Amino acid sequence: MSRYINPGNNYYAGRVANTPFVDKTEMILELNKVFGPYGDGRICVSRPRRFGKTLAANMIAAYYDCSCDSRALFEGLKVAQTPGWDVWLNKCNVVKVDLGEFYSNAERKANVIKEVKRALVQELSAMFPQAVIKLNSTLPDALSKVYEADGHPFVFILDEYDSLVRYNVGEKTFSEYLDLLNGLFKGDSMSSVIQLAYITGILPIVRDRFESKLNNFTQLTMLRPGRWGEFIGFTREEVKQVCDEAGMDYQTCLDWYDGYKLGNDIDIASPYSVTEAAKSKSFSSHWTHVGAFESLASKICMNMHGIKDDVVKLISGVPIKVDVESYQNNLNFKNKGDIITYLIHLGYLTYNTSTEEITIPNHEVMMEWKRTMADTEEYAPIIELAESSRRVLSATINRDAKTVADILTRTHRVLTSPLSYNNEQSLQTAIILAYYAARKEYNVFTELPAGDGFADVAFIPVVPAPERPAMIVELKWNKDTGIALDQIREKRYADALSNYKGNIICAAITYNTKTKKHNCQFETKEL
Repeated sequence: MSRYINPGNNYYAGRVANTPFVDKTEMILELNKVFGPYGDGRICVSRPRRFGKTLAANMIAAYYDCSCDSRALFEGLKVAQTPGWDVWLNKCNVVKVDLGEFYSNAERKANVIKEVKRALVQELSAMFPQAVIKLNSTLPDALSKVYEADGHPFVFILDEYDSLVRYNVGEKTFSEYLDLLNGLFKGDSMSSVIQLAYITGILPIVRDRFESKLNNFTQLTMLRPGRWGEFIGFTREEVKQVCDEAGMDYQTCLDWYDGYKLGNDIDIASPYSVTEAAKSKSFSSHWTHVGAFESLASKICMNMHGIKDDVVKLISGVPIKVDVESYQNNLNFKNKGDIITYLIHLGYLTYNTSTEEITIPNHEVMMEWKRTMADTEEYAPIIELAESSRRVLSATINRDAKTVADILTRTHRVLTSPLSYNNEQSLQTAIILAYYAARKEYNVFTELPAGDGFADVAFIPVVPAPERPAMIVELKWNKDTGIALDQIREKRYADALSNYKGNIICAAITYNTKTKKHNCQFETKEL
Protein backbone atom coordinates (compact mmCIF):
# COMPACT_ATOMS: atom_id res chain seq x y z
CA MET A 1 0.00 0.00 0.00
CA SER A 2 1.27 3.46 -0.93
CA ARG A 3 -0.02 6.96 -0.51
CA TYR A 4 -1.68 7.47 -3.89
CA ILE A 5 -1.42 4.20 -5.81
CA ASN A 6 -3.46 1.27 -4.47
CA PRO A 7 -4.15 2.83 -1.04
CA GLY A 8 -5.84 -0.34 0.27
CA ASN A 9 -9.03 -0.75 2.28
CA ASN A 10 -7.97 0.25 5.80
CA TYR A 11 -9.67 3.65 5.74
CA TYR A 12 -13.01 2.24 4.66
CA ALA A 13 -12.79 -0.83 6.90
CA GLY A 14 -12.26 1.45 9.88
CA ARG A 15 -15.40 3.40 9.01
CA VAL A 16 -17.50 0.25 8.56
CA ALA A 17 -16.40 -1.02 11.95
CA ASN A 18 -17.55 2.12 13.75
CA THR A 19 -21.08 3.33 14.43
CA PRO A 20 -23.07 5.02 13.21
CA PHE A 21 -22.49 3.54 9.76
CA VAL A 22 -24.85 3.91 6.80
CA ASP A 23 -24.37 1.41 3.99
CA LYS A 24 -24.01 3.19 0.61
CA THR A 25 -22.28 0.31 -1.19
CA GLU A 26 -25.04 -0.03 -3.82
CA MET A 27 -23.32 2.92 -5.44
CA ILE A 28 -20.65 0.43 -6.59
CA LEU A 29 -23.26 -1.37 -8.68
CA GLU A 30 -23.91 1.88 -10.55
CA LEU A 31 -20.18 2.32 -11.17
CA ASN A 32 -19.85 -1.24 -12.43
CA LYS A 33 -22.55 -0.53 -15.02
CA VAL A 34 -20.32 2.04 -16.74
CA PHE A 35 -16.97 0.35 -16.06
CA GLY A 36 -15.06 -0.62 -19.18
CA PRO A 37 -12.69 0.37 -21.98
CA TYR A 38 -15.21 2.28 -24.10
CA GLY A 39 -15.09 5.63 -22.33
CA ASP A 40 -18.46 5.40 -20.53
CA GLY A 41 -16.87 5.17 -17.09
CA ARG A 42 -16.44 8.90 -16.55
CA ILE A 43 -18.42 10.19 -13.55
CA CYS A 44 -18.35 13.64 -11.90
CA VAL A 45 -20.27 13.93 -8.61
CA SER A 46 -20.52 17.35 -6.97
CA ARG A 47 -21.89 17.84 -3.46
CA PRO A 48 -21.29 20.17 -0.48
CA ARG A 49 -18.75 19.69 2.26
CA ARG A 50 -19.93 17.32 5.01
CA PHE A 51 -21.74 15.15 2.47
CA GLY A 52 -19.46 12.10 2.48
CA LYS A 53 -17.17 12.72 -0.51
CA THR A 54 -14.12 11.27 1.22
CA LEU A 55 -16.00 8.23 2.54
CA ALA A 56 -17.31 7.46 -0.94
CA ALA A 57 -13.81 7.77 -2.40
CA ASN A 58 -12.44 5.37 0.22
CA MET A 59 -15.26 2.90 -0.46
CA ILE A 60 -14.54 2.92 -4.20
CA ALA A 61 -10.83 2.44 -3.59
CA ALA A 62 -11.45 -0.45 -1.17
CA TYR A 63 -13.65 -2.27 -3.67
CA TYR A 64 -11.48 -2.01 -6.78
CA ASP A 65 -7.95 -2.03 -5.28
CA CYS A 66 -6.10 -5.20 -6.36
CA SER A 67 -3.48 -4.83 -3.62
CA CYS A 68 -5.91 -5.97 -0.89
CA ASP A 69 -8.65 -8.54 -0.27
CA SER A 70 -11.97 -6.79 0.50
CA ARG A 71 -14.37 -9.68 0.05
CA ALA A 72 -15.03 -10.15 3.75
CA LEU A 73 -15.44 -6.38 4.13
CA PHE A 74 -18.20 -6.14 1.51
CA GLU A 75 -19.94 -9.50 1.80
CA GLY A 76 -22.15 -8.36 4.65
CA LEU A 77 -23.13 -5.11 2.95
CA LYS A 78 -25.90 -4.19 0.49
CA VAL A 79 -23.76 -4.43 -2.64
CA ALA A 80 -23.25 -8.17 -2.09
CA GLN A 81 -26.99 -8.86 -2.27
CA THR A 82 -26.90 -8.47 -6.09
CA PRO A 83 -25.58 -11.37 -8.21
CA GLY A 84 -22.35 -10.51 -9.99
CA TRP A 85 -21.53 -7.77 -7.48
CA ASP A 86 -17.91 -8.90 -7.29
CA VAL A 87 -17.14 -8.72 -11.02
CA TRP A 88 -14.45 -6.08 -10.42
CA LEU A 89 -13.75 -6.72 -6.74
CA ASN A 90 -10.01 -6.13 -6.12
CA LYS A 91 -9.16 -6.46 -9.81
CA CYS A 92 -7.88 -2.97 -10.61
CA ASN A 93 -5.03 -0.62 -9.90
CA VAL A 94 -6.38 2.45 -8.12
CA VAL A 95 -5.06 6.01 -8.23
CA LYS A 96 -6.56 8.17 -5.48
CA VAL A 97 -5.65 11.86 -5.34
CA ASP A 98 -7.02 14.68 -3.18
CA LEU A 99 -6.16 17.77 -5.24
CA GLY A 100 -7.19 20.13 -2.45
CA GLU A 101 -4.73 18.47 -0.08
CA PHE A 102 -1.99 18.69 -2.70
CA TYR A 103 -2.63 22.38 -3.18
CA SER A 104 -2.75 23.14 0.56
CA ASN A 105 0.55 21.34 1.17
CA ALA A 106 2.39 22.60 -1.92
CA GLU A 107 5.41 24.74 -1.05
CA ARG A 108 4.96 26.63 -4.29
CA LYS A 109 1.30 26.79 -5.19
CA ALA A 110 2.10 27.56 -8.82
CA ASN A 111 3.86 24.19 -9.13
CA VAL A 112 1.01 22.09 -7.74
CA ILE A 113 0.27 20.25 -11.01
CA LYS A 114 3.95 19.45 -11.51
CA GLU A 115 4.06 18.07 -7.95
CA VAL A 116 0.99 15.90 -8.56
CA LYS A 117 2.50 14.41 -11.71
CA ARG A 118 5.91 13.92 -10.10
CA ALA A 119 4.48 12.19 -7.00
CA LEU A 120 2.33 9.81 -9.02
CA VAL A 121 5.02 8.92 -11.55
CA GLN A 122 7.51 8.25 -8.75
CA GLU A 123 5.10 5.90 -6.97
CA LEU A 124 4.22 4.09 -10.19
CA SER A 125 7.91 3.64 -11.01
CA ALA A 126 8.69 2.27 -7.54
CA MET A 127 5.67 -0.06 -7.35
CA PHE A 128 5.91 -1.44 -10.90
CA PRO A 129 9.61 -1.80 -11.77
CA GLN A 130 8.70 -4.21 -14.58
CA ALA A 131 7.04 -1.31 -16.42
CA VAL A 132 10.40 0.54 -16.69
CA ILE A 133 9.00 4.03 -16.10
CA LYS A 134 11.35 6.99 -16.46
CA LEU A 135 10.88 9.66 -13.79
CA ASN A 136 10.43 12.33 -16.45
CA SER A 137 7.57 10.40 -18.10
CA THR A 138 4.18 11.99 -18.50
CA LEU A 139 1.52 10.64 -16.18
CA PRO A 140 -0.61 9.14 -19.02
CA ASP A 141 2.51 7.43 -20.40
CA ALA A 142 3.41 6.01 -16.98
CA LEU A 143 -0.12 4.67 -16.46
CA SER A 144 -0.12 3.12 -19.95
CA LYS A 145 3.18 1.32 -19.32
CA VAL A 146 1.89 -0.11 -16.03
CA TYR A 147 -1.27 -1.35 -17.78
CA GLU A 148 0.79 -3.02 -20.52
CA ALA A 149 3.11 -4.68 -18.00
CA ASP A 150 0.58 -5.52 -15.26
CA GLY A 151 -2.70 -6.07 -17.11
CA HIS A 152 -4.96 -4.55 -14.45
CA PRO A 153 -7.13 -1.62 -15.62
CA PHE A 154 -6.95 1.60 -13.65
CA VAL A 155 -9.60 3.30 -11.52
CA PHE A 156 -8.75 6.99 -11.12
CA ILE A 157 -10.33 8.80 -8.14
CA LEU A 158 -9.81 12.59 -8.07
CA ASP A 159 -11.22 14.32 -4.98
CA GLU A 160 -11.63 18.12 -4.75
CA TYR A 161 -11.16 18.29 -8.51
CA ASP A 162 -12.54 21.87 -8.49
CA SER A 163 -10.21 23.20 -5.78
CA LEU A 164 -8.09 25.17 -8.25
CA VAL A 165 -11.24 27.00 -9.36
CA ARG A 166 -12.22 27.80 -5.80
CA TYR A 167 -8.66 28.89 -4.93
CA ASN A 168 -8.65 31.05 -8.07
CA VAL A 169 -5.16 29.98 -9.18
CA GLY A 170 -3.20 31.71 -11.90
CA GLU A 171 -3.82 31.13 -15.59
CA LYS A 172 -0.57 29.20 -16.13
CA THR A 173 -1.33 26.73 -13.34
CA PHE A 174 -4.87 26.29 -14.55
CA SER A 175 -3.70 25.69 -18.10
CA GLU A 176 -1.36 22.96 -16.84
CA TYR A 177 -4.28 21.39 -14.99
CA LEU A 178 -6.48 21.37 -18.09
CA ASP A 179 -3.67 19.72 -20.04
CA LEU A 180 -3.42 17.03 -17.35
CA LEU A 181 -7.16 16.35 -17.44
CA ASN A 182 -7.12 16.23 -21.21
CA GLY A 183 -4.24 13.73 -21.25
CA LEU A 184 -5.85 11.47 -18.65
CA PHE A 185 -9.48 11.37 -19.67
CA LYS A 186 -10.06 12.47 -23.26
CA GLY A 187 -8.19 10.16 -25.62
CA ASP A 188 -9.43 6.75 -26.78
CA SER A 189 -6.08 5.20 -25.90
CA MET A 190 -6.50 6.16 -22.22
CA SER A 191 -10.07 4.75 -22.11
CA SER A 192 -8.65 1.22 -22.12
CA VAL A 193 -6.12 2.16 -19.42
CA ILE A 194 -8.39 4.17 -17.09
CA GLN A 195 -11.62 2.21 -17.31
CA LEU A 196 -13.30 4.16 -14.52
CA ALA A 197 -12.72 7.78 -13.55
CA TYR A 198 -14.56 9.17 -10.54
CA ILE A 199 -14.04 12.86 -9.82
CA THR A 200 -15.76 14.78 -7.10
CA GLY A 201 -15.89 18.29 -5.70
CA ILE A 202 -18.28 21.03 -4.63
CA LEU A 203 -18.85 22.67 -8.00
CA PRO A 204 -20.16 20.92 -11.10
CA ILE A 205 -17.94 20.94 -14.19
CA VAL A 206 -17.04 24.57 -14.88
CA ARG A 207 -18.62 25.44 -18.19
CA ASP A 208 -16.19 28.09 -19.39
CA ARG A 209 -13.00 26.25 -18.38
CA PHE A 210 -13.44 22.48 -17.95
CA GLU A 211 -16.28 21.76 -20.31
CA SER A 212 -14.23 20.89 -23.37
CA LYS A 213 -11.83 18.76 -21.31
CA LEU A 214 -14.49 16.90 -19.33
CA ASN A 215 -17.45 16.86 -21.70
CA ASN A 216 -17.33 13.05 -21.74
CA PHE A 217 -18.17 12.93 -18.01
CA THR A 218 -21.66 12.22 -16.68
CA GLN A 219 -22.49 15.02 -14.24
CA LEU A 220 -24.43 14.39 -11.03
CA THR A 221 -25.15 17.51 -8.98
CA MET A 222 -27.29 18.93 -6.18
CA LEU A 223 -29.54 20.32 -8.91
CA ARG A 224 -29.69 17.21 -11.08
CA PRO A 225 -28.50 14.07 -9.31
CA GLY A 226 -30.01 11.65 -11.79
CA ARG A 227 -30.46 8.21 -10.30
CA TRP A 228 -27.63 8.94 -7.84
CA GLY A 229 -29.67 11.15 -5.50
CA GLU A 230 -29.87 8.54 -2.74
CA PHE A 231 -26.06 8.23 -2.67
CA ILE A 232 -25.36 11.95 -2.20
CA GLY A 233 -26.67 12.18 1.37
CA PHE A 234 -28.70 10.25 3.96
CA THR A 235 -32.23 9.38 2.86
CA ARG A 236 -35.03 9.61 5.38
CA GLU A 237 -34.99 5.84 5.84
CA GLU A 238 -31.26 6.03 6.63
CA VAL A 239 -31.79 8.91 9.05
CA LYS A 240 -34.41 6.83 10.84
CA GLN A 241 -31.96 3.93 11.03
CA VAL A 242 -29.35 6.16 12.68
CA CYS A 243 -31.94 7.67 15.04
CA ASP A 244 -33.25 4.26 16.10
CA GLU A 245 -29.74 2.98 16.79
CA ALA A 246 -28.79 6.11 18.74
CA GLY A 247 -32.11 6.55 20.55
CA MET A 248 -32.71 9.97 18.98
CA ASP A 249 -36.02 11.55 18.01
CA TYR A 250 -36.45 11.04 14.27
CA GLN A 251 -38.64 14.07 13.51
CA THR A 252 -36.36 16.42 15.42
CA CYS A 253 -33.39 15.05 13.49
CA LEU A 254 -35.17 15.75 10.20
CA ASP A 255 -35.98 19.30 11.31
CA TRP A 256 -32.33 19.91 12.11
CA TYR A 257 -30.49 18.26 9.23
CA ASP A 258 -32.87 17.12 6.45
CA GLY A 259 -34.58 19.15 3.73
CA TYR A 260 -32.29 18.87 0.71
CA LYS A 261 -34.51 18.14 -2.29
CA LEU A 262 -32.94 15.92 -4.95
CA GLY A 263 -35.30 15.16 -7.77
CA ASN A 264 -39.03 14.73 -7.27
CA ASP A 265 -39.07 12.12 -4.54
CA ILE A 266 -35.78 12.18 -2.64
CA ASP A 267 -35.12 14.19 0.50
CA ILE A 268 -31.65 13.89 1.96
CA ALA A 269 -29.92 15.02 5.13
CA SER A 270 -26.36 16.06 5.82
CA PRO A 271 -24.47 12.81 6.63
CA TYR A 272 -21.85 14.49 8.80
CA SER A 273 -24.38 16.37 10.92
CA VAL A 274 -26.61 13.32 11.46
CA THR A 275 -23.70 11.09 12.49
CA GLU A 276 -22.22 13.75 14.78
CA ALA A 277 -25.61 14.22 16.45
CA ALA A 278 -25.82 10.45 16.95
CA LYS A 279 -22.36 10.37 18.52
CA SER A 280 -23.08 13.25 20.90
CA LYS A 281 -26.70 12.21 21.55
CA SER A 282 -27.76 15.83 21.07
CA PHE A 283 -29.04 18.16 18.37
CA SER A 284 -26.88 21.16 17.67
CA SER A 285 -25.10 22.80 14.79
CA HIS A 286 -22.27 20.72 13.40
CA TRP A 287 -21.83 23.07 10.47
CA THR A 288 -18.26 23.62 9.42
CA HIS A 289 -18.02 27.28 8.53
CA VAL A 290 -17.21 27.68 4.84
CA GLY A 291 -15.09 30.67 3.86
CA ALA A 292 -16.84 30.85 0.50
CA PHE A 293 -20.10 31.75 2.24
CA GLU A 294 -18.39 34.37 4.37
CA SER A 295 -17.02 36.02 1.23
CA LEU A 296 -20.48 36.00 -0.37
CA ALA A 297 -22.03 37.68 2.68
CA SER A 298 -20.56 41.03 1.62
CA LYS A 299 -22.18 40.75 -1.81
CA ILE A 300 -25.49 39.80 -0.24
CA CYS A 301 -25.33 42.65 2.26
CA MET A 302 -24.50 45.15 -0.50
CA ASN A 303 -27.71 43.96 -2.18
CA MET A 304 -25.68 42.89 -5.21
CA HIS A 305 -28.01 42.44 -8.19
CA GLY A 306 -30.99 43.12 -5.89
CA ILE A 307 -30.50 39.94 -3.88
CA LYS A 308 -31.53 41.37 -0.50
CA ASP A 309 -35.29 40.92 -0.96
CA ASP A 310 -34.77 37.30 -1.96
CA VAL A 311 -32.57 36.59 1.06
CA VAL A 312 -35.13 38.17 3.38
CA LYS A 313 -37.82 35.92 1.92
CA LEU A 314 -35.60 32.86 2.34
CA ILE A 315 -34.84 33.68 5.97
CA SER A 316 -38.58 34.21 6.48
CA GLY A 317 -39.26 30.75 5.09
CA VAL A 318 -40.72 31.95 1.80
CA PRO A 319 -39.62 29.92 -1.27
CA ILE A 320 -38.33 31.91 -4.25
CA LYS A 321 -37.95 31.15 -7.92
CA VAL A 322 -34.53 31.76 -9.47
CA ASP A 323 -32.98 30.89 -12.82
CA VAL A 324 -30.38 28.21 -12.08
CA GLU A 325 -29.49 27.57 -15.72
CA SER A 326 -27.23 30.54 -16.47
CA TYR A 327 -24.59 29.81 -13.82
CA GLN A 328 -21.24 28.82 -15.34
CA ASN A 329 -20.09 26.97 -12.17
CA ASN A 330 -17.33 29.49 -11.46
CA LEU A 331 -16.83 32.45 -9.13
CA ASN A 332 -17.71 35.12 -11.68
CA PHE A 333 -21.25 36.03 -10.64
CA LYS A 334 -23.18 37.89 -13.31
CA ASN A 335 -26.53 38.06 -11.52
CA LYS A 336 -28.27 37.06 -8.31
CA GLY A 337 -29.24 33.73 -9.84
CA ASP A 338 -25.54 32.86 -10.10
CA ILE A 339 -24.97 33.68 -6.42
CA ILE A 340 -27.99 31.68 -5.28
CA THR A 341 -27.09 28.70 -7.49
CA TYR A 342 -23.57 28.73 -6.02
CA LEU A 343 -25.12 28.64 -2.53
CA ILE A 344 -27.13 25.57 -3.58
CA HIS A 345 -23.89 23.78 -4.47
CA LEU A 346 -22.37 24.86 -1.14
CA GLY A 347 -25.36 23.39 0.72
CA TYR A 348 -26.76 26.68 2.05
CA LEU A 349 -29.89 26.38 -0.09
CA THR A 350 -31.84 23.60 -1.74
CA TYR A 351 -33.65 23.49 -5.08
CA ASN A 352 -36.94 21.69 -5.63
CA THR A 353 -37.05 20.54 -9.24
CA SER A 354 -40.82 20.03 -9.12
CA THR A 355 -41.66 23.59 -8.06
CA GLU A 356 -38.42 25.20 -9.34
CA GLU A 357 -38.19 26.96 -5.96
CA ILE A 358 -35.27 27.57 -3.61
CA THR A 359 -35.49 27.36 0.18
CA ILE A 360 -33.20 27.12 3.21
CA PRO A 361 -33.22 23.36 3.88
CA ASN A 362 -33.25 22.95 7.65
CA HIS A 363 -32.76 24.41 11.11
CA GLU A 364 -29.00 23.90 11.18
CA VAL A 365 -28.45 25.83 7.97
CA MET A 366 -30.95 28.50 9.01
CA MET A 367 -28.85 29.06 12.14
CA GLU A 368 -25.81 29.61 9.95
CA TRP A 369 -27.65 32.12 7.78
CA LYS A 370 -28.86 33.99 10.83
CA ARG A 371 -25.42 33.91 12.44
CA THR A 372 -23.79 35.42 9.39
CA MET A 373 -26.52 37.95 8.63
CA ALA A 374 -26.87 39.07 12.27
CA ASP A 375 -23.30 40.37 12.15
CA THR A 376 -24.17 42.82 9.37
CA GLU A 377 -25.75 46.22 9.83
CA GLU A 378 -28.04 45.68 6.86
CA TYR A 379 -29.66 42.46 8.10
CA ALA A 380 -29.35 42.69 11.90
CA PRO A 381 -32.82 44.31 12.38
CA ILE A 382 -34.42 41.57 10.24
CA ILE A 383 -32.80 38.81 12.30
CA GLU A 384 -33.88 40.61 15.47
CA LEU A 385 -37.48 40.61 14.24
CA ALA A 386 -37.30 36.90 13.48
CA GLU A 387 -35.94 36.20 16.96
CA SER A 388 -38.77 38.18 18.62
CA SER A 389 -41.51 36.62 16.51
CA ARG A 390 -42.77 34.38 19.31
CA ARG A 391 -44.48 37.48 20.73
CA VAL A 392 -46.59 37.73 17.56
CA LEU A 393 -47.56 34.07 17.72
CA SER A 394 -48.51 34.35 21.39
CA ALA A 395 -50.47 37.58 20.77
CA THR A 396 -52.39 35.95 17.91
CA ILE A 397 -53.33 32.89 19.96
CA ASN A 398 -54.50 35.26 22.74
CA ARG A 399 -56.31 37.45 20.17
CA ASP A 400 -54.32 40.54 21.18
CA ALA A 401 -55.01 42.56 18.02
CA LYS A 402 -53.12 45.71 19.05
CA THR A 403 -49.84 43.88 19.75
CA VAL A 404 -50.03 41.99 16.45
CA ALA A 405 -50.80 45.19 14.51
CA ASP A 406 -47.94 47.13 16.14
CA ILE A 407 -45.37 44.39 15.44
CA LEU A 408 -46.58 43.97 11.86
CA THR A 409 -46.23 47.70 11.27
CA ARG A 410 -42.63 47.63 12.49
CA THR A 411 -41.80 44.43 10.59
CA HIS A 412 -43.21 45.82 7.34
CA ARG A 413 -41.20 49.03 7.76
CA VAL A 414 -37.90 47.27 8.51
CA LEU A 415 -38.36 44.66 5.84
CA THR A 416 -39.08 46.74 2.76
CA SER A 417 -37.69 49.71 0.90
CA PRO A 418 -39.88 52.81 0.28
CA LEU A 419 -40.27 51.80 -3.38
CA SER A 420 -41.71 48.36 -2.56
CA TYR A 421 -43.52 49.28 0.66
CA ASN A 422 -47.02 49.41 -0.84
CA ASN A 423 -46.68 45.97 -2.37
CA GLU A 424 -48.87 43.00 -1.52
CA GLN A 425 -45.97 40.54 -1.79
CA SER A 426 -43.96 42.66 0.66
CA LEU A 427 -46.80 42.58 3.17
CA GLN A 428 -47.15 38.82 2.79
CA THR A 429 -43.42 38.38 3.41
CA ALA A 430 -43.61 40.70 6.43
CA ILE A 431 -46.37 38.57 7.93
CA ILE A 432 -44.46 35.34 7.43
CA LEU A 433 -41.33 36.87 9.00
CA ALA A 434 -43.38 38.25 11.90
CA TYR A 435 -44.67 34.72 12.50
CA TYR A 436 -41.23 33.17 12.03
CA ALA A 437 -41.41 31.32 15.36
CA ALA A 438 -44.49 29.48 14.14
CA ARG A 439 -42.38 27.51 11.64
CA LYS A 440 -41.21 25.20 14.43
CA GLU A 441 -44.76 24.06 15.16
CA TYR A 442 -46.69 24.90 11.99
CA ASN A 443 -46.62 24.20 8.30
CA VAL A 444 -46.89 27.57 6.56
CA PHE A 445 -48.73 27.92 3.24
CA THR A 446 -49.21 30.94 1.01
CA GLU A 447 -52.08 31.23 -1.48
CA LEU A 448 -53.58 28.01 -0.14
CA PRO A 449 -56.53 26.74 -2.26
CA ALA A 450 -59.51 26.98 0.10
CA GLY A 451 -63.25 26.88 -0.47
CA ASP A 452 -64.07 29.29 -3.31
CA GLY A 453 -60.72 31.05 -3.38
CA PHE A 454 -57.21 31.16 -1.96
CA ALA A 455 -56.27 31.95 1.63
CA ASP A 456 -53.42 34.49 1.63
CA VAL A 457 -51.53 32.71 4.43
CA ALA A 458 -52.43 29.60 6.41
CA PHE A 459 -50.69 28.13 9.46
CA ILE A 460 -51.54 24.48 10.07
CA PRO A 461 -50.09 22.87 13.20
CA VAL A 462 -47.82 19.88 12.68
CA VAL A 463 -49.29 18.35 15.84
CA PRO A 464 -52.74 19.80 16.72
CA ALA A 465 -53.22 20.82 20.34
CA PRO A 466 -55.58 23.20 22.22
CA GLU A 467 -52.73 25.66 22.74
CA ARG A 468 -51.76 25.42 19.07
CA PRO A 469 -54.76 26.41 16.91
CA ALA A 470 -54.69 26.59 13.14
CA MET A 471 -54.66 30.11 11.67
CA ILE A 472 -56.01 31.54 8.41
CA VAL A 473 -54.91 35.05 7.43
CA GLU A 474 -56.68 37.32 4.93
CA LEU A 475 -54.90 40.52 3.81
CA LYS A 476 -56.68 43.66 2.66
CA TRP A 477 -55.51 47.09 1.54
CA ASN A 478 -57.32 50.26 2.61
CA LYS A 479 -60.34 48.29 3.78
CA ASP A 480 -62.05 47.52 7.07
CA THR A 481 -61.06 44.34 8.93
CA GLY A 482 -64.70 43.30 8.93
CA ILE A 483 -64.63 43.02 5.14
CA ALA A 484 -61.67 40.65 5.36
CA LEU A 485 -63.48 38.46 7.92
CA ASP A 486 -66.58 38.42 5.73
CA GLN A 487 -64.47 37.13 2.82
CA ILE A 488 -63.04 34.32 4.98
CA ARG A 489 -66.61 33.27 5.82
CA GLU A 490 -68.17 33.76 2.38
CA LYS A 491 -65.42 31.96 0.47
CA ARG A 492 -65.28 29.17 3.04
CA TYR A 493 -61.51 29.32 3.55
CA ALA A 494 -61.83 27.00 6.54
CA ASP A 495 -62.78 24.23 4.11
CA ALA A 496 -59.09 23.86 3.30
CA LEU A 497 -58.68 22.49 6.83
CA SER A 498 -61.58 20.01 6.64
CA ASN A 499 -59.33 17.20 7.90
CA TYR A 500 -58.19 19.32 10.84
CA LYS A 501 -59.99 18.97 14.18
CA GLY A 502 -59.70 21.85 16.63
CA ASN A 503 -59.84 25.61 16.88
CA ILE A 504 -59.12 27.87 13.92
CA ILE A 505 -58.24 31.51 14.34
CA CYS A 506 -59.40 33.59 11.37
CA ALA A 507 -57.20 36.69 11.25
CA ALA A 508 -58.16 39.76 9.24
CA ILE A 509 -55.13 42.00 8.68
CA THR A 510 -55.53 45.31 6.88
CA TYR A 511 -53.02 47.90 5.80
CA ASN A 512 -53.53 51.60 5.12
CA THR A 513 -51.24 52.87 2.36
CA LYS A 514 -51.49 56.47 3.57
CA THR A 515 -50.88 56.02 7.30
CA LYS A 516 -48.74 52.87 6.82
CA LYS A 517 -50.57 51.36 9.78
CA HIS A 518 -51.92 47.84 10.21
CA ASN A 519 -55.13 46.75 11.91
CA CYS A 520 -56.14 43.27 13.04
CA GLN A 521 -59.35 41.52 14.01
CA PHE A 522 -59.74 37.89 15.03
CA GLU A 523 -62.53 35.38 14.97
CA THR A 524 -62.43 31.83 16.32
CA LYS A 525 -64.01 28.89 14.54
CA GLU A 526 -64.09 25.27 15.66
CA LEU A 527 -64.03 22.21 13.38
